[in-house]
Amino acid sequence: MRRSHLRADNEPEAPLIQSPFRHSVYLLLGLLSLIAPAAFAQSVFETASVAVHPMAPGAYMIKNYTHGPPFVIPTSNRFTDTAHTQDLVMEAYGVSEYQILYLPAWTLSRGGIVYDIDAQAKGDSAPTPLQLQQMLQSLLADRFHLKVHWETKAKFSVNALVVDKNGPKFHEFHADDPAHGPSQPFAGATLFALARFLTPNLDFPAVDRTGLPANPYDFDIDKLVSYHAVDQDRETDPNEAEDYLRSAVQHQLGLRLEPRKESMQVLVIDHIDQPSRNR
Repeated sequence: MRRSHLRADNEPEAPLIQSPFRHSVYLLLGLLSLIAPAAFAQSVFETASVAVHPMAPGAYMIKNYTHGPPFVIPTSNRFTDTAHTQDLVMEAYGVSEYQILYLPAWTLSRGGIVYDIDAQAKGDSAPTPLQLQQMLQSLLADRFHLKVHWETKAKFSVNALVVDKNGPKFHEFHADDPAHGPSQPFAGATLFALARFLTPNLDFPAVDRTGLPANPYDFDIDKLVSYHAVDQDRETDPNEAEDYLRSAVQHQLGLRLEPRKESMQVLVIDHIDQPSRNR
């Protein structure tokens, strides 16, 4: 997929540095050029394979990101993942799906192609989250021919998740609390994960603007889950179903979905290919 964009090719070249420190600057740049190859070597995987993951007809995979970016915290020098390309881009660039523009259908997390990634970082120690992101970016550029650029959207429509006037109606998660059980599927989730859960059912993406700590919480979401039954009823008006969801968020969680226009950084996909073969 290609998307052309304007570039100022006729801009004048930057003037040469004219100052008493000119030679010092050039010396520093020369030293950096010697360091750069070593630094670049740390930003790519030593070995990596990308293979199509077998999926049953009609099946799809939804990854549950329980915390915000960085989505993957490395614990070893090996990275394995079974994911759609959309998820890999999210992991590589630390963005949510609504911040990625112009991905083709085969990359998406519903109905798209799923890939098995098995990659090894150089050395024995685990990379930092930032290093892992850089490695994933290099992997996407090499195997998927991914080319991107960043843009700022001045008026991006969102549903800001804010605290209602009477305060939140949930508490921080504690793993040793005996009250946890299978009836609480959202125990230990973050507000980021809650926003991702709400987003597919709203007109615009939900974003966490509560100002609460980025900790895991206990969310009682019985009414939110029952919303899906209302939403799937073909006789239910879509606006009525969304109003039901907004009401459930407010009365059950003590939060509110507030329509806003915000400045938002988005990642624009200029080009991406399917890997030509399993490798």
